[in-house]
Amino acid sequence: MRSAAKHRLNRRVALGSSAAALLALSAPRFAGAAGLQKAVQGGGGVAGGGSIQLGDGTPATFSIFATRLTVEGQDEPLILGNVLLFAGGSQYVSTQVTDYGPIDGNPDGREINGFMTIDGSGTHPFHIDMPDVATLGFGTDTFGFSIWDSIDTGTPEASPVASPDVEATPVGEAIFHFEDKLTTGDIQLLDLKFTG
Repeated sequence: MRSAAKHRLNRRVALGSSAAALLALSAPRFAGAAGLQKAVQGGGGVAGGGSIQLGDGTPATFSIFATRLTVEGQDEPLILGNVLLFAGGSQYVSTQVTDYGPIDGNPDGREINGFMTIDGSGTHPFHIDMPDVATLGFGTDTFGFSIWDSIDTGTPEASPVASPDVEATPVGEAIFHFEDKLTTGDIQLLDLKFTG
């Protein structure tokens, strides 16, 4: 029988390894115009996955990774991430994570913003809310998800989904939303440090 401490360590190692693998897959994005690699110094992140029971009794399952990294010689952080969610018979896959960080006024909370497809199509803004991700214990983390049909880019002539690279505000009510405690799974905060 394994001890709880050993189980926690293994889970953290697994999450850290997953984060490192996702970061390695994103490495080509770090290359500059001259082909030089940027020196990533470190940062923080979140990784995990699990399931939540929705109001209709069906499960929503998800896997997330997001990080905010400091880069040598740059004022702005490097934001990377990946979100995969299955709920209500649809698959939601992130195409871009535009922001990740703590929730204002809540040191235990984290949030992720970006754009994703629904069943492989569209450019939909999403928001993930994790208000108690730092709480210790299995199955106690809370995960919230909202997705919108379109965005307002601030320019009337622009398509509402023309460019996910600009700051954009979701339009109207979310087309899908839920928030609850995990029934299975775990979410962990990551402290990422890189040495040369």
